[in-house]
Amino acid sequence: MTVVAFDGKKMVSDSQVSLGTTASPGAFKKIYEPEEGEYWECYGTKVLAFGVSGDGKAIGYIRDKLCEGITHRTRFDEVEELGFGTLLVLEDGTCYRWQASKRQGRPQNQDLTQLLPPCTVGSGHAYALGVLSIGKDIETAVKCAIKLDKFSGGDLQIWELPPKPAIKSTRPVIQHTPVAETPAA
Repeated sequence: MTVVAFDGKKMVSDSQVSLGTTASPGAFKKIYEPEEGEYWECYGTKVLAFGVSGDGKAIGYIRDKLCEGITHRTRFDEVEELGFGTLLVLEDGTCYRWQASKRQGRPQNQDLTQLLPPCTVGSGHAYALGVLSIGKDIETAVKCAIKLDKFSGGDLQIWELPPKPAIKSTRPVIQHTPVAETPAA
C-alpha cells in the first residue's frame, strides 16, 4: 500500500512498494501527470495529476479511463482484479477520490467522490490526515505516515498545483487524416 495526500496546493506520496508483507528496496513512482499528447478528464474538467495507492497494475487502467473521461456514469465493470485508491487533482483545484476495492477477486465497491482538502488515500492515510488536521504541513504529514504505517516508506514524491488558468482547458480535437482510396483493379 502507500500514502498519498493532497492539501489543496501540493500532492505528496511515499515511494515504497509492498508485495504482501515485504517491502521492495527500490523507489516507485506514485504521482502521475499526463504524457505528451495525453488529455485526462473528470466531469468535463482537465485532470492535471493523480496519486495512486494499491495495485501497481491499476496505473494503466486509470490512465486509459482518464483519457476517455470519467464521470459518475462511467462503467468500471471491467476492473476485475484491481484494488486501488487514487486522488485526482483537476485544473480548477478540486480533488476527487476514485476507489475500487475487491474481495476474492471480484469487484466490491467503486466510487468517484469529490473531497475537500486535505485528502488522503492508502494504508497510511489516517496517520497523514490526523497530522494535517492539527495544522501541520503536508510533508510532515506524509513523513509521519511513513514512520507509523509499515506499508509506507521511502522518499517523498512531491507535485505542486500550478496556478489556475484564466480559461478552462478543453479536450483537444483529434484531426483524422483521410485515407486515400486505391482504385479497384
